[in-house]
Amino acid sequence: MQTPDQNNELFGSMAALAGLELSPERALALAETAAPIHTLLRTLSSQDLGETPPATAFSASWK
Repeated sequence: MQTPDQNNELFGSMAALAGLELSPERALALAETAAPIHTLLRTLSSQDLGETPPATAFSASWK
């Protein structure tokens, strides 16, 4: 799991790539806010979905 300090660097790098100015304090605030969201997403992505058919297998016919 990334720490807020690591995410702070990530947010700073992403802002720089986008041509935005982001103060280190604001980047840290964003990193601290995003940490629980990243934890939740990591939990969801670790779930085994088994044999779930892809969305292309859906048939919308009214038969």
